[in-house]
Amino acid sequence: FGFHLLAARFGFRVPPLPPFFFLALCWTSPSDLTCPASPSRTISDPIIIYTDAEGSSGIGAVLSSSSSTLWFGGFIPESIGKALHPRKTQIFPFEVIAIWAAIMAFKPHLTNRHVLFFVDNQSALASSAKGTTTASDVQEIISSMWDFIQHSGIHAVFRYVPSKLNLADPPSRGKAPIVGTQVPLRLRWELLLRLLPERLSRSTQPPR
Repeated sequence: FGFHLLAARFGFRVPPLPPFFFLALCWTSPSDLTCPASPSRTISDPIIIYTDAEGSSGIGAVLSSSSSTLWFGGFIPESIGKALHPRKTQIFPFEVIAIWAAIMAFKPHLTNRHVLFFVDNQSALASSAKGTTTASDVQEIISSMWDFIQHSGIHAVFRYVPSKLNLADPPSRGKAPIVGTQVPLRLRWELLLRLLPERLSRSTQPPR
């Protein structure tokens, strides 16, 4: 698998990962990923999604399948940042929001599919994979994300990727990745804002 990561990182065309690779990941390190409920189910053409966020609210994601590679980049609206609980840095919720945004933006491609998410932030990875966190505001986002995953028949696996190999790092910083076709980031940010009622009164700027 390291070959696929490095080849993709430097712009070489590589074949899609074989279906058995997806299942192999489920049995490798269960502490930091979530496996499909029925591992005996036939897996064909799994989808890989890289997500990333940076401290000033930039987010990005790259979707790769055997048929296409798509990516988006954008910013979390200021109103959502203000609605989050105060922290020294908001990188943890921003990384979770990047995953949420990827699921929402790419949802036409994900229904009833096996999806492997690569995340370079350990806190966001662990919380998203387990579906729980002690941060109540982020918990609302994660719960919403998992509700959608389950209702859409998505079999999700979450795995760590080093930042230097994260294909979503450039889009989160306003740059194009080395591969893929850009898609517009059109999200109903108000849906996410409604999940953060405790500090909603501090949000004065509407989602952009």
